Amino acid sequence: MLTTTKLLHSDTLSRASKTLNTSHTGTIPPLTLLQRNNTELQLLKLLQQHRDVDGWIVLIAPKVKPNKNFWASCQIPLEKILMIHPHQVKDLAKTVQRAINSASCKVVLHGGELTDEEATQLAQLAEKQQTALYPLTQAMVKQH
Repeated sequence: MLTTTKLLHSDTLSRASKTLNTSHTGTIPPLTLLQRNNTELQLLKLLQQHRDVDGWIVLIAPKVKPNKNFWASCQIPLEKILMIHPHQVKDLAKTVQRAINSASCKVVLHGGELTDEEATQLAQLAEKQQTALYPLTQAMVKQH
């Protein structure tokens, strides 16, 4: 039985090592992959917090491409999420503002960078419209 445990343990470690071995140079994934995974987890947490909201969840210019099958398995309501891809956004501040002003939109998440002035104005507008607003920036990722 001890031998079986060792084999299972080493097999588990081998699979874990293969899972982590995403770069060609070693067993630790590159920093960009770790940041991408953290961003996706952060986004997933926010979506789970708001999955019961009555209205649209608008995802603007995310830095990661969501995996629909994974999100569906996490019980994220894909039918309530409107995604605006980065290449569709010409002016991030205006796009976020339009989403906040939409009566049917209750949550806005964006992956782009805003100036401090734009961020303040949009936060005030979101509060006035009773819309949850979340910037998905690298600064937030580093906090987690």
